[in-house]
Amino acid sequence: MRQNTYAFLLTNIMHKRKPVVKLLLCGGLGNQLFQYAYARCLAVRTGSKLVLDTKTLFQTDTRYRRRYELAAFNLSSDVEYSNTSGLLERARFYLYRHFAGQLPARWAKGHFIEESHLGVFDESQYNLFPVHSITLKGYWQCPQYFDSIENALKDELTLKPGIVADEENISVQLKGASSVGIHVRRNDYARCLSSDYYRVAMQRMREQVASPRFFVFSDDFEWWRNQFGDLPDVEFVSRIGKTAIDDFHLLSLCAHFIIPNSTFSWWAAWLGRSPDKIVIAPSKSIWVDSSEILPRTWQIIEVREKSLATEEVMDSQEYGPA
Repeated sequence: MRQNTYAFLLTNIMHKRKPVVKLLLCGGLGNQLFQYAYARCLAVRTGSKLVLDTKTLFQTDTRYRRRYELAAFNLSSDVEYSNTSGLLERARFYLYRHFAGQLPARWAKGHFIEESHLGVFDESQYNLFPVHSITLKGYWQCPQYFDSIENALKDELTLKPGIVADEENISVQLKGASSVGIHVRRNDYARCLSSDYYRVAMQRMREQVASPRFFVFSDDFEWWRNQFGDLPDVEFVSRIGKTAIDDFHLLSLCAHFIIPNSTFSWWAAWLGRSPDKIVIAPSKSIWVDSSEILPRTWQIIEVREKSLATEEVMDSQEYGPA
């Protein structure tokens, strides 16, 4: 009898299923990368299986019509993908959102986890430990959530062969020690930075990098030319015939970065491999609900927002690292 009991317990242990961390992905490329990084780190720390839901929230995105974009990356082979229909998952989530208060607290808290404070690091959500399975919904735009697996993430978040067009000539230039990638986002964004921000950032970069060469990535080159004219140390990286992934890849090759309040360029800069890279970013106040998004090593230019489209850049003596 005792032997049968031991055998039963051993069988249960051997066949015990891993806890499951299921991630409901949403938003654009930058948002998806933050979500993946958080969920991947949680799965690694807790020995859980990570399952990506690439359907549910995209099917309801009628405004921006975003789609799943992480298929271009070398994600871990341990990652699995949900076979549940988007309609069923939305129904489950709807029921949870509307009836969570009537459910046993242990069930509600143990099954669906929503980001508690947008853009703010929450230690309790970092220390989650799934017993069976949990479903995640949120943005988690704080690097503290995944700093512990930084090197592994940088290996995973490389592009698969054949994803981007062959750009050998420009790639060699971008990999130079004095290359500075500048991302200018205007046409699809409300909180556009003024030319003053870029002017101050470029001057600051010139003070720290010997003979810098600036490479501008933008959806509005005409705006840049109207503001700055033709500068001898600036080159445009054209998007004609290229995809956002092409831009992302080329931008990430640069040695240094000047970025706007964009998660797209945040990730290109974070993934940059130069050991002495300099990243200049606008202050936390200009980022949408992401007060803890900027790594401590990045240099910050204080921006005082006047409206959604204009801002005041403080004197150079008043800005510094975060």
